[in-house]
Amino acid sequence: MRLAVATEEARETLSRIRLESAWRSKCRAESALKSSIRAQADATAEYKWIRLELGESRKQLEGLQEASNALTKGNQRLAEELKQRRWQPFPPAPPVEPPDEPQRHPPPVRAPSTSPI
Repeated sequence: MRLAVATEEARETLSRIRLESAWRSKCRAESALKSSIRAQADATAEYKWIRLELGESRKQLEGLQEASNALTKGNQRLAEELKQRRWQPFPPAPPVEPPDEPQRHPPPVRAPSTSPI
């Protein structure tokens, strides 16, 4: 009879150990799932942010490309105009005429006095 009681206690203990082990495994799995869900949410938010930034960057790039194209066309037009007119980049400077009156120079600056007043 002692053997039957000991066997029953051993089964109950084993069952309790298995139940506790299963409970701990379940808790670890739930914790891992929560962490995974948070990581997925973070990754999704980062993905959306990157797509938004990429869209803005594309718009900026398109604007820069349009500006570059406009500058290129303007430069080509100016180059053609220079070729056709044989235009000098800077006109010759006008002759310098001497002034009618002699220039007066300001009086020399005197050093401050060091003597006490």
